[in-house]
Amino acid sequence: MKKLAKIFVLMAFLITNFQMPLAHATLAAPAFTLSSGSGDATMRSSYSGYTISSTGGAVDSWSIAPSLNNGLTFSTTTGLISGIPTIAQGRTTYTITAHNTTGDASQTFGLLIYAPLIDVQSASPSSSYFGSLVTLSGVNLDVATAGSIAYTDPSTHDEYSASISSFISQSATRVSFYLPAQGTFTKMRMSPFFLSYNQIVPIGLTWRVSLSQTGLNTQNQSEATLVINSVPPTPTILAPASNVAINGIVGSPLSLAFSMIGTAPFFVTASGALPGGLSMTSAGLISGTPTTAGTSTLNFTVQDSLFGPAASVSGISFVIAPAPTPIPDPLQLSKITSISTSTGIAGESTPIVIQGKFIEKVSAIQINGIGITSGSWVQTPTTLTFNVPAKAVGTYAIQIFNGSAPVLSEQSLTIAAPTSQNSAPKKTSKPKVIYIQCKKAGRGTRVVYGTNPLCPAGYLKK
Repeated sequence: MKKLAKIFVLMAFLITNFQMPLAHATLAAPAFTLSSGSGDATMRSSYSGYTISSTGGAVDSWSIAPSLNNGLTFSTTTGLISGIPTIAQGRTTYTITAHNTTGDASQTFGLLIYAPLIDVQSASPSSSYFGSLVTLSGVNLDVATAGSIAYTDPSTHDEYSASISSFISQSATRVSFYLPAQGTFTKMRMSPFFLSYNQIVPIGLTWRVSLSQTGLNTQNQSEATLVINSVPPTPTILAPASNVAINGIVGSPLSLAFSMIGTAPFFVTASGALPGGLSMTSAGLISGTPTTAGTSTLNFTVQDSLFGPAASVSGISFVIAPAPTPIPDPLQLSKITSISTSTGIAGESTPIVIQGKFIEKVSAIQINGIGITSGSWVQTPTTLTFNVPAKAVGTYAIQIFNGSAPVLSEQSLTIAAPTSQNSAPKKTSKPKVIYIQCKKAGRGTRVVYGTNPLCPAGYLKK
Protein backbone atom coordinates (compact mmCIF):
# COMPACT_ATOMS: atom_id res chain seq x y z
CA MET A 1 0.00 0.00 0.00
CA LYS A 2 2.77 2.42 0.84
CA LYS A 3 4.42 1.65 -2.50
CA LEU A 4 1.16 2.39 -4.41
CA ALA A 5 0.71 5.67 -2.54
CA LYS A 6 4.20 6.74 -3.55
CA ILE A 7 3.35 6.12 -7.24
CA PHE A 8 0.26 8.38 -7.10
CA VAL A 9 2.24 11.15 -5.40
CA LEU A 10 4.90 10.93 -8.16
CA MET A 11 2.28 11.18 -10.94
CA ALA A 12 0.66 14.21 -9.32
CA PHE A 13 4.08 15.86 -9.04
CA LEU A 14 4.89 15.26 -12.68
CA ILE A 15 1.51 16.55 -13.90
CA THR A 16 1.70 19.65 -11.73
CA ASN A 17 5.27 20.62 -12.46
CA PHE A 18 5.78 19.36 -16.02
CA GLN A 19 2.14 19.62 -17.33
CA MET A 20 2.26 16.09 -18.74
CA PRO A 21 -1.01 15.32 -20.62
CA LEU A 22 -3.09 12.28 -19.89
CA ALA A 23 -2.50 9.54 -22.41
CA HIS A 24 -6.16 9.17 -23.47
CA ALA A 25 -7.87 12.66 -23.22
CA THR A 26 -11.36 12.60 -25.13
CA LEU A 27 -12.75 15.47 -27.45
CA ALA A 28 -16.13 16.73 -26.25
CA ALA A 29 -19.16 16.43 -28.60
CA PRO A 30 -20.59 19.63 -30.13
CA ALA A 31 -23.15 21.67 -28.23
CA PHE A 32 -24.60 25.03 -29.32
CA THR A 33 -27.58 27.37 -29.18
CA LEU A 34 -29.14 29.73 -31.75
CA SER A 35 -29.88 33.35 -30.92
CA SER A 36 -33.47 32.81 -32.19
CA GLY A 37 -35.61 29.82 -33.08
CA SER A 38 -37.32 31.60 -36.00
CA GLY A 39 -36.97 34.59 -38.29
CA ASP A 40 -38.81 36.60 -40.95
CA ALA A 41 -37.15 37.71 -44.19
CA THR A 42 -38.41 39.80 -47.10
CA MET A 43 -37.91 38.91 -50.74
CA ARG A 44 -35.24 41.09 -52.44
CA SER A 45 -33.90 42.36 -49.06
CA SER A 46 -30.62 41.28 -47.37
CA TYR A 47 -31.07 38.82 -44.50
CA SER A 48 -28.97 37.10 -41.80
CA GLY A 49 -30.98 34.76 -39.66
CA TYR A 50 -29.24 34.15 -36.31
CA THR A 51 -25.98 33.89 -34.37
CA ILE A 52 -24.52 30.74 -32.81
CA SER A 53 -23.13 30.23 -29.30
CA SER A 54 -21.00 27.09 -29.02
CA THR A 55 -20.91 25.40 -25.57
CA GLY A 56 -19.35 22.06 -26.51
CA GLY A 57 -16.37 20.65 -28.33
CA ALA A 58 -14.88 22.19 -31.44
CA VAL A 59 -17.08 21.85 -34.56
CA ASP A 60 -15.55 20.35 -37.70
CA SER A 61 -18.47 21.16 -40.09
CA TRP A 62 -22.11 22.24 -40.28
CA SER A 63 -25.10 21.01 -42.33
CA ILE A 64 -28.74 22.06 -42.94
CA ALA A 65 -31.83 20.09 -43.91
CA PRO A 66 -33.77 20.57 -46.07
CA SER A 67 -31.44 22.46 -48.41
CA LEU A 68 -32.09 26.11 -49.20
CA ASN A 69 -33.65 26.83 -52.61
CA ASN A 70 -34.86 30.38 -52.06
CA GLY A 71 -31.79 32.45 -52.91
CA LEU A 72 -30.24 32.27 -49.41
CA THR A 73 -26.98 30.44 -48.71
CA PHE A 74 -25.83 28.27 -45.80
CA SER A 75 -22.20 28.16 -44.65
CA THR A 76 -20.86 24.69 -43.78
CA THR A 77 -17.97 26.45 -41.99
CA THR A 78 -19.94 28.84 -39.72
CA GLY A 79 -23.41 27.28 -39.74
CA LEU A 80 -25.04 30.63 -40.62
CA ILE A 81 -27.78 31.54 -43.13
CA SER A 82 -27.38 34.74 -45.15
CA GLY A 83 -28.10 36.38 -48.52
CA ILE A 84 -31.03 37.94 -50.41
CA PRO A 85 -34.18 35.82 -50.83
CA THR A 86 -35.44 35.60 -54.42
CA ILE A 87 -38.86 34.05 -53.74
CA ALA A 88 -41.59 34.32 -51.15
CA GLN A 89 -41.93 31.29 -48.88
CA GLY A 90 -44.20 30.13 -46.09
CA ARG A 91 -42.61 29.38 -42.75
CA THR A 92 -40.30 26.39 -43.19
CA THR A 93 -38.45 24.55 -40.40
CA TYR A 94 -34.76 23.84 -41.03
CA THR A 95 -32.52 21.57 -38.92
CA ILE A 96 -29.02 22.99 -38.28
CA THR A 97 -26.48 20.31 -37.28
CA ALA A 98 -22.89 20.60 -35.93
CA HIS A 99 -20.45 17.70 -36.50
CA ASN A 100 -17.11 16.57 -35.03
CA THR A 101 -15.38 13.23 -34.55
CA THR A 102 -17.13 12.61 -31.24
CA GLY A 103 -20.72 13.29 -32.24
CA ASP A 104 -23.39 15.67 -33.60
CA ALA A 105 -25.71 18.29 -32.16
CA SER A 106 -28.78 19.92 -33.79
CA GLN A 107 -31.12 22.90 -33.41
CA THR A 108 -34.17 23.95 -35.51
CA PHE A 109 -34.89 27.30 -37.10
CA GLY A 110 -38.20 28.41 -38.67
CA LEU A 111 -37.89 30.82 -41.66
CA LEU A 112 -40.68 32.87 -43.29
CA ILE A 113 -40.00 34.92 -46.44
CA TYR A 114 -42.48 37.68 -47.20
CA ALA A 115 -43.02 39.08 -50.68
CA PRO A 116 -41.93 42.71 -51.08
CA LEU A 117 -44.62 45.32 -50.69
CA ILE A 118 -46.63 45.98 -53.83
CA ASP A 119 -46.56 49.61 -54.86
CA VAL A 120 -49.07 50.55 -57.58
CA GLN A 121 -48.24 54.07 -58.73
CA SER A 122 -50.49 54.79 -61.74
CA ALA A 123 -53.14 53.44 -64.13
CA SER A 124 -53.17 53.92 -67.89
CA PRO A 125 -55.34 55.11 -69.48
CA SER A 126 -56.64 57.16 -66.57
CA SER A 127 -60.08 57.28 -68.21
CA SER A 128 -61.36 54.01 -69.63
CA TYR A 129 -64.34 51.80 -70.50
CA PHE A 130 -65.81 48.67 -68.99
CA GLY A 131 -64.16 45.68 -70.63
CA SER A 132 -61.17 47.69 -71.92
CA LEU A 133 -57.47 46.97 -71.46
CA VAL A 134 -55.78 48.75 -68.52
CA THR A 135 -52.12 48.78 -67.46
CA LEU A 136 -50.92 49.47 -63.89
CA SER A 137 -47.36 50.69 -63.31
CA GLY A 138 -45.31 50.53 -60.11
CA VAL A 139 -42.82 48.45 -58.13
CA ASN A 140 -42.88 44.77 -57.13
CA LEU A 141 -46.00 44.18 -59.19
CA ASP A 142 -44.80 40.71 -60.19
CA VAL A 143 -45.64 39.30 -56.74
CA ALA A 144 -49.32 40.21 -57.12
CA THR A 145 -51.58 37.18 -57.37
CA ALA A 146 -54.99 38.88 -57.55
CA GLY A 147 -56.68 42.09 -58.60
CA SER A 148 -59.97 43.87 -58.00
CA ILE A 149 -61.87 47.04 -58.83
CA ALA A 150 -64.21 48.80 -56.39
CA TYR A 151 -66.23 51.98 -55.89
CA THR A 152 -67.80 53.16 -52.63
CA ASP A 153 -70.75 55.54 -52.73
CA PRO A 154 -69.79 58.36 -50.35
CA SER A 155 -73.39 59.00 -49.29
CA THR A 156 -74.83 55.49 -48.86
CA HIS A 157 -71.50 53.64 -48.37
CA ASP A 158 -72.75 51.02 -50.80
CA GLU A 159 -69.80 49.34 -52.49
CA TYR A 160 -69.62 47.99 -56.04
CA SER A 161 -66.80 45.55 -56.73
CA ALA A 162 -65.57 42.89 -59.13
CA SER A 163 -62.55 40.63 -59.31
CA ILE A 164 -59.96 40.81 -62.05
CA SER A 165 -59.94 37.22 -63.24
CA SER A 166 -56.52 37.11 -64.87
CA PHE A 167 -53.56 39.19 -66.01
CA ILE A 168 -52.74 39.57 -69.71
CA SER A 169 -49.09 40.34 -68.88
CA GLN A 170 -47.12 40.83 -65.64
CA SER A 171 -43.66 42.08 -64.70
CA ALA A 172 -42.05 43.78 -61.72
CA THR A 173 -43.09 47.20 -63.03
CA ARG A 174 -46.23 46.60 -65.16
CA VAL A 175 -49.43 44.54 -65.00
CA SER A 176 -52.05 44.56 -67.79
CA PHE A 177 -55.59 43.19 -67.66
CA TYR A 178 -59.10 43.75 -68.99
CA LEU A 179 -61.56 45.61 -66.79
CA PRO A 180 -64.70 43.64 -65.91
CA ALA A 181 -67.68 44.11 -68.22
CA GLN A 182 -70.89 45.83 -67.22
CA GLY A 183 -73.30 43.50 -65.48
CA THR A 184 -70.60 41.52 -63.64
CA PHE A 185 -70.35 43.66 -60.47
CA THR A 186 -71.41 42.79 -56.91
CA LYS A 187 -73.21 45.41 -54.83
CA MET A 188 -72.78 45.32 -51.05
CA ARG A 189 -75.21 47.46 -49.06
CA MET A 190 -74.11 48.21 -45.52
CA SER A 191 -77.42 49.20 -43.88
CA PRO A 192 -79.30 46.98 -43.92
CA PHE A 193 -76.58 44.59 -45.07
CA PHE A 194 -77.20 42.56 -48.19
CA LEU A 195 -75.40 41.46 -51.36
CA SER A 196 -76.72 41.59 -54.92
CA TYR A 197 -74.95 40.26 -57.98
CA ASN A 198 -74.60 40.95 -61.71
CA GLN A 199 -75.19 44.63 -61.22
CA ILE A 200 -75.15 47.43 -63.78
CA VAL A 201 -73.02 50.09 -62.13
CA PRO A 202 -72.95 53.90 -62.40
CA ILE A 203 -70.70 55.44 -65.02
CA GLY A 204 -68.36 58.41 -64.95
CA LEU A 205 -67.10 57.58 -61.44
CA THR A 206 -63.60 57.24 -60.01
CA TRP A 207 -62.80 53.62 -59.15
CA ARG A 208 -60.06 52.00 -57.08
CA VAL A 209 -58.05 49.38 -58.96
CA SER A 210 -55.88 47.29 -56.63
CA LEU A 211 -53.35 44.47 -56.78
CA SER A 212 -52.73 42.13 -53.85
CA GLN A 213 -50.81 39.08 -52.79
CA THR A 214 -52.88 36.28 -51.30
CA GLY A 215 -51.56 33.68 -48.92
CA LEU A 216 -48.41 34.77 -47.07
CA ASN A 217 -49.29 38.40 -46.51
CA THR A 218 -52.93 39.33 -47.04
CA GLN A 219 -52.11 42.96 -46.17
CA ASN A 220 -49.73 43.27 -49.11
CA GLN A 221 -51.78 45.31 -51.56
CA SER A 222 -51.73 48.65 -53.32
CA GLU A 223 -54.11 50.55 -55.56
CA ALA A 224 -54.50 53.33 -58.12
CA THR A 225 -57.57 55.20 -59.35
CA LEU A 226 -59.16 55.61 -62.75
CA VAL A 227 -62.39 56.97 -64.16
CA ILE A 228 -64.71 54.53 -65.93
CA ASN A 229 -66.94 56.19 -68.48
CA SER A 230 -69.89 54.78 -70.38
CA VAL A 231 -69.64 51.73 -72.62
CA PRO A 232 -67.22 52.10 -75.53
CA PRO A 233 -68.54 53.13 -78.94
CA THR A 234 -69.82 50.47 -81.28
CA PRO A 235 -67.48 49.69 -84.21
CA THR A 236 -68.73 50.44 -87.73
CA ILE A 237 -68.80 47.80 -90.45
CA LEU A 238 -68.15 49.43 -93.83
CA ALA A 239 -68.33 46.23 -95.88
CA PRO A 240 -69.94 43.87 -96.57
CA ALA A 241 -73.45 45.27 -96.20
CA SER A 242 -76.38 43.20 -94.99
CA ASN A 243 -78.39 41.09 -97.42
CA VAL A 244 -75.80 40.85 -100.17
CA ALA A 245 -74.77 37.86 -102.25
CA ILE A 246 -71.17 36.73 -102.58
CA ASN A 247 -70.86 34.70 -105.77
CA GLY A 248 -68.35 31.92 -106.29
CA ILE A 249 -67.68 28.85 -108.39
CA VAL A 250 -66.64 25.39 -107.29
CA GLY A 251 -62.92 25.01 -107.81
CA SER A 252 -62.21 28.76 -108.12
CA PRO A 253 -60.55 30.70 -105.22
CA LEU A 254 -62.82 33.08 -103.30
CA SER A 255 -62.00 35.72 -100.67
CA LEU A 256 -63.92 38.33 -98.67
CA ALA A 257 -62.42 40.79 -96.18
CA PHE A 258 -64.40 42.85 -93.65
CA SER A 259 -63.76 46.61 -93.62
CA MET A 260 -64.35 48.21 -90.19
CA ILE A 261 -63.88 51.42 -88.18
CA GLY A 262 -63.07 51.21 -84.46
CA THR A 263 -60.22 50.36 -82.12
CA ALA A 264 -58.15 47.53 -83.62
CA PRO A 265 -57.72 44.62 -83.35
CA PHE A 266 -61.18 43.51 -84.43
CA PHE A 267 -62.85 40.19 -83.66
CA VAL A 268 -65.38 38.75 -86.14
CA THR A 269 -67.64 35.81 -85.39
CA ALA A 270 -70.15 34.04 -87.64
CA SER A 271 -73.45 32.31 -86.98
CA GLY A 272 -73.86 29.52 -89.47
CA ALA A 273 -71.50 27.41 -91.53
CA LEU A 274 -69.41 28.69 -94.40
CA PRO A 275 -69.51 26.75 -97.69
CA GLY A 276 -67.15 23.79 -97.84
CA GLY A 277 -63.59 24.80 -98.64
CA LEU A 278 -63.86 28.29 -97.07
CA SER A 279 -62.55 29.40 -93.64
CA MET A 280 -62.46 32.66 -91.67
CA THR A 281 -59.80 34.23 -89.43
CA SER A 282 -60.68 36.02 -86.18
CA ALA A 283 -60.09 39.32 -88.00
CA GLY A 284 -62.80 38.48 -90.56
CA LEU A 285 -60.82 37.37 -93.62
CA ILE A 286 -62.80 34.68 -95.46
CA SER A 287 -60.85 32.74 -98.07
CA GLY A 288 -60.44 29.36 -99.72
CA THR A 289 -61.62 27.37 -102.73
CA PRO A 290 -65.28 26.23 -102.66
CA THR A 291 -65.76 22.50 -102.99
CA THR A 292 -69.58 22.22 -103.00
CA ALA A 293 -72.23 24.06 -105.00
CA GLY A 294 -75.11 25.65 -103.08
CA THR A 295 -76.15 28.70 -101.06
CA SER A 296 -75.15 29.40 -97.43
CA THR A 297 -76.58 32.42 -95.58
CA LEU A 298 -74.76 33.71 -92.47
CA ASN A 299 -74.89 36.55 -89.93
CA PHE A 300 -71.72 38.19 -88.57
CA THR A 301 -70.88 40.21 -85.43
CA VAL A 302 -67.86 42.46 -84.94
CA GLN A 303 -66.21 43.70 -81.72
CA ASP A 304 -63.13 45.85 -81.38
CA SER A 305 -60.47 45.78 -78.65
CA LEU A 306 -62.63 47.91 -76.29
CA PHE A 307 -65.15 45.03 -76.13
CA GLY A 308 -68.14 47.32 -76.20
CA PRO A 309 -71.39 46.65 -78.03
CA ALA A 310 -70.94 44.54 -81.14
CA ALA A 311 -71.83 45.62 -84.65
CA SER A 312 -73.55 43.14 -86.90
CA VAL A 313 -74.45 42.38 -90.50
CA SER A 314 -77.00 39.78 -91.51
CA GLY A 315 -78.14 37.84 -94.51
CA ILE A 316 -74.74 37.48 -96.20
CA SER A 317 -75.34 34.75 -98.81
CA PHE A 318 -72.53 32.78 -100.37
CA VAL A 319 -73.85 31.51 -103.72
CA ILE A 320 -71.54 28.84 -105.09
CA ALA A 321 -72.20 27.70 -108.66
CA PRO A 322 -71.10 24.31 -110.01
CA ALA A 323 -67.85 24.16 -111.91
CA PRO A 324 -68.47 24.73 -115.66
CA THR A 325 -68.05 21.87 -118.13
CA PRO A 326 -64.60 22.29 -119.62
CA ILE A 327 -64.51 23.22 -123.34
CA PRO A 328 -62.08 20.94 -125.18
CA ASP A 329 -59.10 22.66 -126.75
CA PRO A 330 -59.28 21.76 -130.46
CA LEU A 331 -55.49 21.67 -130.64
CA GLN A 332 -55.41 18.92 -128.05
CA LEU A 333 -57.93 16.67 -129.84
CA SER A 334 -57.06 14.08 -132.43
CA LYS A 335 -57.34 15.26 -136.02
CA ILE A 336 -57.91 13.28 -139.24
CA THR A 337 -55.75 14.44 -142.16
CA SER A 338 -56.44 11.70 -144.74
CA ILE A 339 -58.16 8.35 -145.28
CA SER A 340 -56.64 5.42 -147.19
CA THR A 341 -59.67 4.74 -149.31
CA SER A 342 -62.98 6.37 -149.82
CA THR A 343 -64.65 3.52 -151.65
CA GLY A 344 -65.69 0.08 -150.46
CA ILE A 345 -67.65 -2.80 -151.98
CA ALA A 346 -71.20 -3.47 -150.92
CA GLY A 347 -71.61 -6.62 -148.87
CA GLU A 348 -67.92 -6.83 -147.98
CA SER A 349 -65.89 -5.40 -145.12
CA THR A 350 -63.62 -2.51 -146.05
CA PRO A 351 -60.14 -2.09 -144.53
CA ILE A 352 -59.45 1.55 -143.53
CA VAL A 353 -56.20 3.31 -142.59
CA ILE A 354 -56.71 6.88 -141.36
CA GLN A 355 -53.77 9.27 -141.25
CA GLY A 356 -53.74 12.10 -138.67
CA LYS A 357 -52.75 13.10 -135.15
CA PHE A 358 -54.04 10.90 -132.35
CA ILE A 359 -52.78 12.46 -129.08
CA GLU A 360 -55.40 10.96 -126.82
CA LYS A 361 -56.65 7.42 -126.68
CA VAL A 362 -59.45 6.76 -129.18
CA SER A 363 -62.53 5.79 -127.21
CA ALA A 364 -64.98 5.06 -130.04
CA ILE A 365 -65.37 4.88 -133.82
CA GLN A 366 -68.78 5.45 -135.37
CA ILE A 367 -70.06 4.81 -138.89
CA ASN A 368 -73.12 6.98 -139.47
CA GLY A 369 -73.55 7.18 -135.69
CA ILE A 370 -73.27 3.42 -135.16
CA GLY A 371 -70.19 2.32 -133.26
CA ILE A 372 -67.98 -0.52 -134.34
CA THR A 373 -66.74 -3.07 -131.82
CA SER A 374 -64.66 -1.44 -129.08
CA GLY A 375 -61.00 -2.37 -129.30
CA SER A 376 -61.18 -3.68 -132.85
CA TRP A 377 -58.87 -0.91 -134.09
CA VAL A 378 -55.14 -0.37 -133.90
CA GLN A 379 -53.95 3.10 -132.87
CA THR A 380 -50.53 4.76 -133.23
CA PRO A 381 -49.72 8.47 -132.74
CA THR A 382 -50.21 9.03 -136.52
CA THR A 383 -52.46 6.20 -137.80
CA LEU A 384 -55.71 4.47 -136.96
CA THR A 385 -56.44 1.11 -138.67
CA PHE A 386 -59.76 -0.77 -138.58
CA ASN A 387 -62.31 -2.65 -140.79
CA VAL A 388 -65.62 -1.13 -141.75
CA PRO A 389 -68.26 -3.88 -141.51
CA ALA A 390 -70.13 -4.91 -144.68
CA LYS A 391 -72.45 -2.12 -145.72
CA ALA A 392 -75.03 -1.51 -148.43
CA VAL A 393 -74.37 0.88 -151.28
CA GLY A 394 -74.20 4.49 -150.01
CA THR A 395 -72.07 7.20 -148.42
CA TYR A 396 -71.12 6.87 -144.77
CA ALA A 397 -69.63 9.35 -142.26
CA ILE A 398 -66.71 8.20 -140.10
CA GLN A 399 -66.21 9.86 -136.70
CA ILE A 400 -63.40 9.33 -134.18
CA PHE A 401 -64.00 10.07 -130.47
CA ASN A 402 -61.74 11.00 -127.54
CA GLY A 403 -63.94 10.41 -124.47
CA SER A 404 -67.25 12.09 -125.31
CA ALA A 405 -65.72 14.66 -127.67
CA PRO A 406 -65.62 13.95 -131.41
CA VAL A 407 -62.70 15.11 -133.54
CA LEU A 408 -63.35 18.23 -135.60
CA SER A 409 -62.73 16.79 -139.07
CA GLU A 410 -65.13 14.12 -140.34
CA GLN A 411 -64.37 11.76 -143.23
CA SER A 412 -66.81 10.08 -145.58
CA LEU A 413 -66.71 6.57 -147.02
CA THR A 414 -68.53 5.52 -150.22
CA ILE A 415 -69.75 1.94 -150.61
CA ALA A 416 -70.26 1.06 -154.29
CA ALA A 417 -72.16 -1.76 -156.05
CA PRO A 418 -70.12 -4.76 -157.25
CA THR A 419 -68.74 -4.50 -160.81
CA SER A 420 -70.11 -6.86 -163.59
CA GLN A 421 -66.99 -8.97 -163.65
CA ASN A 422 -67.44 -9.62 -160.09
CA SER A 423 -71.20 -10.17 -160.29
CA ALA A 424 -71.26 -13.67 -162.03
CA PRO A 425 -71.31 -16.48 -159.55
CA LYS A 426 -68.17 -18.49 -159.39
CA LYS A 427 -68.33 -22.25 -160.35
CA THR A 428 -67.01 -24.64 -157.87
CA SER A 429 -65.55 -28.05 -159.06
CA LYS A 430 -66.88 -31.18 -157.48
CA PRO A 431 -64.50 -33.97 -156.43
CA LYS A 432 -64.25 -36.94 -158.93
CA VAL A 433 -65.74 -40.24 -157.79
CA ILE A 434 -63.81 -43.44 -158.71
CA TYR A 435 -65.28 -46.99 -158.86
CA ILE A 436 -63.23 -50.14 -158.18
CA GLN A 437 -64.03 -53.87 -157.91
CA CYS A 438 -62.77 -55.99 -155.06
CA LYS A 439 -62.84 -59.85 -154.92
CA LYS A 440 -62.48 -62.36 -152.05
CA ALA A 441 -62.26 -66.13 -152.45
CA GLY A 442 -65.53 -67.85 -151.77
CA ARG A 443 -67.30 -64.54 -151.28
CA GLY A 444 -67.74 -63.10 -154.77
CA THR A 445 -67.04 -59.56 -156.03
CA ARG A 446 -67.79 -56.13 -154.36
CA VAL A 447 -67.86 -52.66 -155.90
CA VAL A 448 -66.30 -49.78 -153.90
CA TYR A 449 -66.50 -46.10 -154.99
CA GLY A 450 -65.26 -42.75 -153.66
CA THR A 451 -62.68 -40.06 -154.28
CA ASN A 452 -59.98 -42.42 -153.09
CA PRO A 453 -61.62 -45.89 -152.74
CA LEU A 454 -59.84 -48.78 -151.01
CA CYS A 455 -60.78 -52.51 -150.86
CA PRO A 456 -62.03 -53.80 -147.52
CA ALA A 457 -59.82 -56.10 -145.46
CA GLY A 458 -59.50 -59.56 -147.00
CA TYR A 459 -60.52 -58.28 -150.49
CA LEU A 460 -58.22 -57.78 -153.43
CA LYS A 461 -58.65 -55.31 -156.19
CA LYS A 462 -59.49 -56.90 -159.59
